[in-house]
Amino acid sequence: MRTCWRASEATAWFLAALAGAGLALALSSCGGFDHLTRVQSSIPLSKDCAACHVDIAREWTASPHAAAWSSADFRAASNGYRFSACLPCHAPEPAWSSRAPSVARAGDRQEGVTCVSCHLEPATAESPAAMAGPLPPTGMVSPHPVTVRPERYRDAAFCGRCHEGTYRQWRQAAPADKPPCQQCHMPAIRRKMTQATGGISGLLVAMEKAEVERRHTFDPLPRSLEAPPVTLSARRRDEQIELVLRNRLPHAIPTGEFGFRVCVIRVEDESGPLARQELSAHGGTALPAGGELRWRLNRRDPGAWPRRLRVRLAKLHPDGRASEWFVLEVPVP
Repeated sequence: MRTCWRASEATAWFLAALAGAGLALALSSCGGFDHLTRVQSSIPLSKDCAACHVDIAREWTASPHAAAWSSADFRAASNGYRFSACLPCHAPEPAWSSRAPSVARAGDRQEGVTCVSCHLEPATAESPAAMAGPLPPTGMVSPHPVTVRPERYRDAAFCGRCHEGTYRQWRQAAPADKPPCQQCHMPAIRRKMTQATGGISGLLVAMEKAEVERRHTFDPLPRSLEAPPVTLSARRRDEQIELVLRNRLPHAIPTGEFGFRVCVIRVEDESGPLARQELSAHGGTALPAGGELRWRLNRRDPGAWPRRLRVRLAKLHPDGRASEWFVLEVPVP
């Protein structure tokens, strides 16, 4: 029985190796993937990456990074792209991670902060062009060169290159073991790095192993946090209710230095609104990391205390729209 098992295992390994060798030969002969790491008058486009990284591309397409250049908010904030200091972070060239200061790429700016902005390392005199990421490839072959740099992609400084104000707040916030940006704004998921099916892509996927990686959603209002971004408490004080909201995030609410950064907090009981307060990153009213907001609220009915208070926090947009982030409730003791 043991001999048969070893023979079967050896046969499986031989067949896998043979398939891998054949696939490697096919990839090397067809030359169909070299454009993914080649930068000339244009950059590799997101659709080129999406052919294999299907789920990742779908997440990115719906993210603020994909609309970093084309959004109406950025066009207005940059005065029709006339504020040149804004452009490098909204259409960064592939070499941005190794150049200081950053520069905007010359073409394909409509791609915004695209795949190659963060993952392509152009060729140098010392090394060929390669796609970089935090995880080593798990397949038997790679259709393009891969450089593994886990320290870069798990460091908040990687995001801080563009999100300067938020990164400054993060560095100053306690505690020392606070989560980096990626932990909250790129939720973890276990999956294979490539998700395409059919043809060569299907073979690549079949030979890969699922690993824990990060979704490419870059949601400014993350909804998958392990705990709410604020804590809420209420108590009776004489004939009023004292409500205390404390910021648990390692940066201010709202955060950021550029553009329209305003949040609104609404407090209500079972019967409706009780209080409203705007927080502005530029008006000096943002709630800092670890900071508290306190309200002294009158009872709506002098003869009865409300059973619960509800707090709603929403992000305001320049056109007047509001994106609700979270709703918390607290009992009144």
